[in-house]
Amino acid sequence: MFDDGVKPLSAATALPSWSETLQRINEQKEELNQCVIDDSMCQGRLKSVHHLVNRGNDLSRTQRIRLVNRYVNRFSRYRDDRRREVQVGETKVHVGQEWSTLSEFLRRGGDCEDYATAKYQLLRLFGIPAEELRVIVIYDRREREHHAIVGVANVDGRALLLDTDNQTFRRRPLMYEFVYALNEDHIWDFGVENTRLKRSVRRALREKQATNELNDR
Repeated sequence: MFDDGVKPLSAATALPSWSETLQRINEQKEELNQCVIDDSMCQGRLKSVHHLVNRGNDLSRTQRIRLVNRYVNRFSRYRDDRRREVQVGETKVHVGQEWSTLSEFLRRGGDCEDYATAKYQLLRLFGIPAEELRVIVIYDRREREHHAIVGVANVDGRALLLDTDNQTFRRRPLMYEFVYALNEDHIWDFGVENTRLKRSVRRALREKQATNELNDR
């Protein structure tokens, strides 16, 4: 499901907007863990996370995954991010996402990338390891736009893709082309050539990788 044979293109820290989000996730981790243990420690909408995780403890892995998908999809309003310029290596890239942490998403909503990161973080709370998770940016050929979903490996020997419309797929839909994927450790490039915005991200990451290789010599 994760296209075996596709090697990581770069460390996750090579994409600044994602690296900054991972840093905020780490900063908020202790507060979130305390909330899961004791709901009196929960601020605002985080109280619902306490109930979600404790309810999910009695469910199977597949049931937990579907619970997380429904919870995030129904919880907050959808809003588009503005495009912004970020630095990747030596190149400036215009991207349309400002990744949110779970806490930020619950406060203000977000777009498909934010839905995906909220699901990713909740699945990590349920103990699913990072190597079995991906936030996957796809190009929807039917809608002619980019979209973000979550991939979870090793579900009954297969994998699930979690979408924003409560659908879960056991195989990649034909209208979806994988562009790139990431977790807290790595970024993977699937080499799709007809995706205008994401191609610039790939080029910048390759330049960063080449620079790192030269510095290591």
